[in-house]
Formats: sequence, structure tokens, C-alpha cells
Amino acid sequence: ALIVANHVSAAAHRRVAAEYTLRNFAKTSLSHFALQLLSGRGVDAVRDYPGLDRTWTSVLSCILANRPPNQIVVLRALGDRLWVDFRSIAGAHLCY
Repeated sequence: ALIVANHVSAAAHRRVAAEYTLRNFAKTSLSHFALQLLSGRGVDAVRDYPGLDRTWTSVLSCILANRPPNQIVVLRALGDRLWVDFRSIAGAHLCY
């Protein structure tokens, strides 16, 4: 399905990749997060990721290593979430 969707359009490929991720990976998995990033759901992936207070360094590494679309916006969303939800000054500072 991913190969066929890739030949149809970029939007179809992103939709199929997002659906595949939801069906095959636990939401707490970093693989789930990475595939959500690469399917174009960067800010939503940051907003929906559970347990970010414990795993934010891995999430930050994943964002930097994979260079998703709108990487700066995704990093800003991570920094905002770390500051607002967890009051993590150091984590937010690294993202900004």
C-alpha cells in the first residue's frame, strides 16, 4: 500500500503512512513518533506523544536526526510543550 500510495501522490503517501503507523506501533514507541514525523504530522506528533516528560531527549534526537518537514516549527512545538506542560527550562531552551 505504501508503494502504491507513493506513486499516486505525496498526500496519499502521507495518509497511508500515518494509518500504517497507527495500526502497527504503540503510541509510546519512538518508532511511532518518527513515522508520524516523516508522514508530515510533526506538530501533532509532538502534541500527542505520551510520556514526553521522561523521553523528551530521545524525541529531540529523533527530530534532529530525521529533519522532518517544517523542522523549526516542530522544534518550537516541542519546546513549548516542555515549558508549558512540564516547566522544563533546560529542555525548552535546547529546543528553541
